[in-house]
Amino acid sequence: MLMRRIAGIFHVVTALVTGYWGLQVMFSDSSGGRFFWWPVTMLGASIVLLAGGILILFPQIKKRWLTALAGTILLVIWAALIRDFSWTYSIFAAAATLITWGTLAFASALKRPATAPLLASLMLTVAWLPGSVYAFRATFAAIPPIANALVLGPLLILWVLIIAASVLSAIAFFRSSAGGAPLMR
Repeated sequence: MLMRRIAGIFHVVTALVTGYWGLQVMFSDSSGGRFFWWPVTMLGASIVLLAGGILILFPQIKKRWLTALAGTILLVIWAALIRDFSWTYSIFAAAATLITWGTLAFASALKRPATAPLLASLMLTVAWLPGSVYAFRATFAAIPPIANALVLGPLLILWVLIIAASVLSAIAFFRSSAGGAPLMR
């Protein structure tokens, strides 16, 4: 029970931190071009991880409330930050809400609540990897290397959170029984 609570809180914290940085990247000048969908994928994966973390903390909660929470968060982001009607954001919001619902439904079908944060942390890894590699290469490709702590410091913290969330999710997933009763009590 204690391990599940710690894992759930850690997932929620990781989701909030990566969601914040996903919003930062989404509204930065470098988010254009052919990689437009990477920043919104970062934000969407954070929202799925938030729903998964809440599911770990409160396994009795209905999945439709978590799906509604994801849609509400996206609506609040639109109302507070974007304010203009955008087809791309509408498509993203619908896709993120459906992916949250699908992930929660898949976790429910397996009767393992830890499936949702595991899939979300894997999505976060895939979403943050290209940008992180680019930032790392850009920092050390200059002659002499630029030790840019303003980029690499938060990036290191971000990756510590993502990797720890992935490991906690994998441990919780593989330690839970097929019947849905977690062994981590």
